[in-house]
Amino acid sequence: MALSEQHGFPLWHEICNFGAGVALTQLGQTQQGIELIDGWLTRSKAMGYRVIRGWSLAAAASARMAARQWDAAAALLDAAAQEVEATDERWFEAEIHRLAGDLALARDGLASAERAEACFGRALGVARAQGARMWELRTSVSQARLWQIQGRRADALGLLDPVYRSFSACDELVDMIEAKAVLDALAC
Repeated sequence: MALSEQHGFPLWHEICNFGAGVALTQLGQTQQGIELIDGWLTRSKAMGYRVIRGWSLAAAASARMAARQWDAAAALLDAAAQEVEATDERWFEAEIHRLAGDLALARDGLASAERAEACFGRALGVARAQGARMWELRTSVSQARLWQIQGRRADALGLLDPVYRSFSACDELVDMIEAKAVLDALAC
């Protein structure tokens, strides 16, 4: 951020603010994170900047989910999916579907299990078709958590374990730590 300010790169300054908003949300400073993310969405739209907009909208939805603002999160995920279709920028598409599944479960509990599973299935299909292994891992974790709650331990292990094991030397990544925690809980 300092370099972008120093050298007069306003777009990069805004992108850094967005990244800071995502990080703050993940660190539990949800409202501050939402403010920075929303600022990025407003200013990038005003600049006519559409690159990474789908990802930005999905990150905003994730932040709203952390704040338990279900309707806002759903609207942002819908907007993210529309942006993917409009721009054909699909590198983040699997994550949009995964988040939609997580949102369904967070908002409605197991009453939305079928809807969530359909979202996870779409996410896995997209991730695998793209060779997007980290999105596949995240989605496998979400699906495994659902199956664990439903008592489908063997299905959960069968899905998550091979994906987790396909990674090497990444044990310190948050996604890997979460996957390992789910696998450990399934092993009990």
